[in-house]
Amino acid sequence: MRKKTSFYCLVLFFLLNTVPVTAWAECLKGDCREGNGVLVSKNGRYEGEFKKGLPDGKGTLSSPDGLKYTGQFKDGKFHGTGQLKSPDGRKFVGEFKNNVIHGQGILTLTDGSLYNGELSFGRFHGKGVLFYADGREYQGDFRNDIIEGQGKLIYADGTWFEGTFRNGQPDGKGVRKYLDGSSYSGEYRGEHRHGYGVIESAKGEHYEGMFVDDAYSGQGTLQYKDGRVYKGEFKAGLSHGRGELLYPDGSRYEGGFVDGLPEGQGVREYPDGTVYRGELVKGKRSGPGELLYPDGSFYKGEFRDNKMHGKGTIVYNDGKTFSGDFVNGQPQMPKTIEKIVVSGEKKVKDEKTDARKPVAEKPVEKPVEKTVAKKPVAEKPVVEKPVVEKSVPVAKAEVKPKEKPPVPAKQPEPVAPSPRFVVKNGVVHDGERGGALNGSGQIVYPDGREYKGQFSGGLMDGRGELNFANGDSYAGEMAKGLIHGYGTYRHNDGREYKGDFRLGKKHGSGIFSYPDATRYAGEFKDDLFAGRGEYFFADGSRYKGDFANGSFNGEGELVYANGSIYDGEFSDDLPHGEGVLTSTDGSRYEGKFQFGRREGQGRLVRSDGLVFEGVFENDKLVEKN
Repeated sequence: MRKKTSFYCLVLFFLLNTVPVTAWAECLKGDCREGNGVLVSKNGRYEGEFKKGLPDGKGTLSSPDGLKYTGQFKDGKFHGTGQLKSPDGRKFVGEFKNNVIHGQGILTLTDGSLYNGELSFGRFHGKGVLFYADGREYQGDFRNDIIEGQGKLIYADGTWFEGTFRNGQPDGKGVRKYLDGSSYSGEYRGEHRHGYGVIESAKGEHYEGMFVDDAYSGQGTLQYKDGRVYKGEFKAGLSHGRGELLYPDGSRYEGGFVDGLPEGQGVREYPDGTVYRGELVKGKRSGPGELLYPDGSFYKGEFRDNKMHGKGTIVYNDGKTFSGDFVNGQPQMPKTIEKIVVSGEKKVKDEKTDARKPVAEKPVEKPVEKTVAKKPVAEKPVVEKPVVEKSVPVAKAEVKPKEKPPVPAKQPEPVAPSPRFVVKNGVVHDGERGGALNGSGQIVYPDGREYKGQFSGGLMDGRGELNFANGDSYAGEMAKGLIHGYGTYRHNDGREYKGDFRLGKKHGSGIFSYPDATRYAGEFKDDLFAGRGEYFFADGSRYKGDFANGSFNGEGELVYANGSIYDGEFSDDLPHGEGVLTSTDGSRYEGKFQFGRREGQGRLVRSDGLVFEGVFENDKLVEKN
């Protein structure tokens, strides 16, 4: 069940106990049948107008536990406009229908939250505005007490989200404005950017494409503030896979990318017309490749760190050639050489290089100290710019009206607290020992979360403590980078869950408690109350029975703070179906209920022994058997 106001429970008490056939104990003053009077019973004190012996018109009803209603009555029920106040400070001002909050109204809660809008059967339903105690404001659609539909959520810092909500969270298409001026327009899933979207960074960057869990992932286009444009595949916020990178000076690279840098086979075209084709490692020419110069010269061979290094051949535009070893971009001539001559000329062996002996042949290359060739051996292109890509630094979605533990869907890219730890493809590596981190460690993530505990294969796995940037914390078991197993999750607003998790969600048995002493103990499924459980309200009321989709659904027993008991069937938190209501005045109703009211065949036995049996409609006996 969602966290309710408990006000709903108090209104439901009146709904089930204030009926036309209830016997009033004593008329203390005036005319308690047709006129104005004061009537006192076990259910409280009523002062106001009467018709046919029932409160009808304007009046005030006060219950023994401090609940007070002032407003319009009809046939003994709250009907029309009125004000309902509880002893703990909660207050509703608005419309009532047949004893239920129904229509337009304003509800003020003890924590300072306020709702102004439409209500149906005691729940937020329709259009409304919800002001949270923490400064947030939601304007839009509600359904059964949950934000659902189209709306706008404004955060305390002035940022906002406008779009589609589902189950209290952004889900579908929407627009998000961040504190630094960045904005996102696109699809959401849960509280994350997920699907197709466009993000405009306050720093001048623009991304359009696919997202997965807030990060660039899949096909997309990223325009950097320095003028570079990347088109291609992304993974975990970085260019990864096949893509094309265009530079402001007209140069370009097309080929493979790994973790934001060119890697693998690719083609790099430089501003002066030089072209490189071959292998790259971390953005640099490394491995086999060929370099073609605008004047027709070319080199084919091995590279290391952007330089010709290893075995290779360079051919100049005048036809001269050198084949052999290169070191840091320079050809290496042996001290004793057989001089290389232009094709067709004789080779002259000169082992000691006798200066007196005339040499007819002109070598293509002289020793390293001096180069005869017109073309310098050193590479022409300016050192290649590294392509370091990052996700646009924007704020993550804040807490939603229905909060869930913010559990990650996958292992994020952490920032190592010391140079010992490095991260590649989402896996934490031990830089000193090599390989994925196994054992204990401590990692601080880019979004401010800090994990201290056990790792396996570079992922959070085993016992650990995870602290979130918003003040939430988790202590317990982890598996493959997710909260999984038994643990305790504490929210920064005082809410706490102790119990089982599965793949990042509350699943199994657990206890969820609220700061006002409200708590649920029972079974969970996919973050919702589901199965058998007990819900304890702050006012002392309690429910024990079946839950489904977070609400009372199925068979259960609801015990009110004043001692009244309903035992029977429920649907979406309301008595619905067959049930028995036993009131503190000794009366007992057994029969059909619909949306919390007596509806259908039933039997009411009053404390004085009178029996009313037949068909009930809107809590009235309309047809006797």
